Amino acid sequence: MGEKLQFTELDQYLFGQGTHYDIYRKLGAHPTIQRRKKGVYFAVWAPNARSVSVVGEFNNWNTQANPMKKVGPIGVYETFIPGAKVGDLYKFYIIGYHGEELYKADPYGNEAELRPGTASRIADISDYKWKDTTWMKRRPEFDEIRDPMAIYEVHPGSWKKHEAKDEDDPGFYNYRELAHELAAYVKKMGYTHVELMGIAEHPFDGSWGYQVTGYYAPTSRYGSVQDFKYMIDYLHRNKIGVILDWVPAHFPKDAQGLANFDGTAVYEHEDPRQGEHPDWGTKIYNYGRPEVKNFLIANALYWIEECHVDGLRVDAVASMLYLDYSANTPVDEEVLRCFCEAERRYPGNANAHHQAGAAAKAAMNAATRSIARCLSAPPAGIIYTSGASEANNLAVKGLATLGGAAGRHILSTPLEHSSVSGSLETLQKQGYEVELLDIRSDGTVDLADLKKRLRPDTVLVAVTAVDSELGVVQPIAEIAELLKAYPNCHFHVDATQAVGKIPVQFEGMDTMSLTAHKFYGLNGIGVLVKRLGLALPPLIHGGESTTPYRSGTPTVALACSLALALEKATAELPARAAAVRSLNDRLRAELSRYPKVRVNSPANAVPHILNLSVQGVKGTVFQRELDARGVCVSVKSACSSDGLPSRAVLAVSQDRRNALSSWRISLSHLTTEEELTAFLHAFADCYNTLTR
Repeated sequence: MGEKLQFTELDQYLFGQGTHYDIYRKLGAHPTIQRRKKGVYFAVWAPNARSVSVVGEFNNWNTQANPMKKVGPIGVYETFIPGAKVGDLYKFYIIGYHGEELYKADPYGNEAELRPGTASRIADISDYKWKDTTWMKRRPEFDEIRDPMAIYEVHPGSWKKHEAKDEDDPGFYNYRELAHELAAYVKKMGYTHVELMGIAEHPFDGSWGYQVTGYYAPTSRYGSVQDFKYMIDYLHRNKIGVILDWVPAHFPKDAQGLANFDGTAVYEHEDPRQGEHPDWGTKIYNYGRPEVKNFLIANALYWIEECHVDGLRVDAVASMLYLDYSANTPVDEEVLRCFCEAERRYPGNANAHHQAGAAAKAAMNAATRSIARCLSAPPAGIIYTSGASEANNLAVKGLATLGGAAGRHILSTPLEHSSVSGSLETLQKQGYEVELLDIRSDGTVDLADLKKRLRPDTVLVAVTAVDSELGVVQPIAEIAELLKAYPNCHFHVDATQAVGKIPVQFEGMDTMSLTAHKFYGLNGIGVLVKRLGLALPPLIHGGESTTPYRSGTPTVALACSLALALEKATAELPARAAAVRSLNDRLRAELSRYPKVRVNSPANAVPHILNLSVQGVKGTVFQRELDARGVCVSVKSACSSDGLPSRAVLAVSQDRRNALSSWRISLSHLTTEEELTAFLHAFADCYNTLTR
C-alpha cells in the first residue's frame, strides 16, 4: 500500500521520450491511500480516446461511475477509486476515436482473470518479502562465458499435471507446487538454469504463451503474481537461475488486448503492411514510437527487477528483421498521411468539369510538377502507371513499335527486371531480333561491345540504371552519348532501383521508369517519364486521364503521395546513403570471415544491395533457413520465382553453381545496428547448420 500517486509533468516528459523505465509503477492499477481512504489509483495511456472510465467489480461494471481525467497532452488518463481493493476484476471502458465502445484489459495490469475471462485483476506487487538475498548479491558477478550453464526449457502447463477432476479441469500445478517439483528435478539432472515458456498472460492455451495479451502479468493459470514470485525465490534459494521467454515481436488481435487500443493504432503500426504478421494473424509493435518502446523496455526491466528473473530469451526476434527493402519498402508515415489527407480532400474526378474536379486536377498538377522538378523532366512527360512493370511494358513495347520501318533490332542486358525481359521475349516472338550485351567483371555493360553491336536498324536499347540483384550502377550517361550517332534508336532506362539510392535525372533518355514503393511510397503507382514529342502507343485504351498515353481515372491521392515520397528521397539521399554505406561495410567485413561465403556485388554497387553465395548451398535453401528464423531476404528479384540461376550473377561470375547459390540482402536507412547484429547471429546459425 503506497503513498498518493499521480502522473506528473516529469512522468509525461520521460514517457514521451521513451525513457520512463519504471513506468509500470505509475500506469496500471496500484493500491494506495488518498485523503485517508484506501483504494486504487488507475492510469492508462489512450492518446486518441474520446473518454475513458474504469469499470469493475467495485462499481458493478457501471461505465458512468468512475470517469478518468486526462492529464497533460500525452494522452494519459488517471483516477483514484476509494473502496476498490486487491483481487477485484476491472477493465478500461474507452470511447474510441471514431466513437466505438471498447472494453480493454489493462496493458500494465499485474494479474488477469483466469481464461476464458479477459478482465484484469488488481494486485499489489510491493508486498512480497524476498528471501533470495544471497543469490541477488552474487548475480552481477555471473559470467556466462566463464561460468558453465545447462538450461532446462520447460512449459509449466504441460511439464507436469494433476489428475483432472472433471473435463473442465486442466490439472495445472500452482507456481508454488511447480517451484518444489521443478527445483528437485533440475538439481537431480544437473541443470543450472530453467527457461520458463509461456509465462506472460495469454488468452489461448494452444499458443503456449507466445501470443501475449498481459505483458506485465504472470498467467493466472498457475496462480497469482505472489505465487510466481515465490517460485522464482525458491529456485534462487536452490541455486537455480531463471530465464524467461519474452515476446516483444508481436501481439494478438483479441478484443481486450493492445490492438486498436483506443480506436486507433496505438501500439501497432497504422499501415497493416508494417503492422501485421499475415502468417500469424498478429500485430507488430511500432518500435519507432517512444511510448511503445518505453512499454517494452520497462516490461523487460519489470521481470528482471520486480520479479528477480535473471535473463530473457527473446522469442521471434528475427521476425523484426526485414532485409528485403529492394523488393518493397514500408511506406513513410508522412507519405501515408499525405495520401489519407488527399483521399479525403479531393473526392472529385480530376477530369470532371465542376469545383471538386477542378480541385482534384489542381492537386494532380501540383504533384506532377513536383515529380518533374525532382527528376529534371518536363511535366508533360510524366505518365502515371500502376507501377514500374506497367511503365516498362509501355516503354519497351511502345518504343519498339515506333521504330517502324527503321528496323527491328533491340539491345539489352541480362541484368534487366522481368518486366523488361518479359516484354523483350514478347517482341522476339513478333519477329524482333533481341541481343544481350556482354557484362564486365564489375557488373557494368561492356561499352566496347555495345559500340560493336549497334547497327543502323537498332531501334531500342534498354538498360537498367541499377540492377536489383547485384546493385551495379550502369554508365547511363556514356550509353546515351554513344546512341546520339543512331537517330533511329530509342533509349529506355529502368530507374526503379536507382531512385532513392543514387541521384537520378532524366537526361539523354527517351523514357525512364520508376515506382513509389521502392522509395517508401505506396504500392499501386509508378511513373513513366518520356521526352517531349515522343508519341508512344498506349497499352490501355478508352477513358480520359491526365495524358493520352494511359487512360483511366487519375489517382490523385496516390500521385500526391508519390510526389512527397520522391521529394523526401531526393532531399534525404546523402544522409540515407551514408547510413546504408556504414551498414554495408560492416556486413562485408563480417561475412568475409566465412570461408565459403562469396560476395557477388562488386565494390562499385550501391550499398543498399549485397548479393552473396554460400558455396555448396542453394540460395533457396539458405533463404528458407533464414526465413524459418524470421529473417526476410530474397533469391533473385521478387518478381522472379523460378528455380533457374540468377541471370545477373551468372552474367558477372560466369559460374552457374555460384549463381544457383546466390541470394540478396537489401538494406535501408531504417535498418539498425541491432538488427544487423541479430541477422549475423541468424546467419551464423544457418551457415553452421548447412555447411557441415
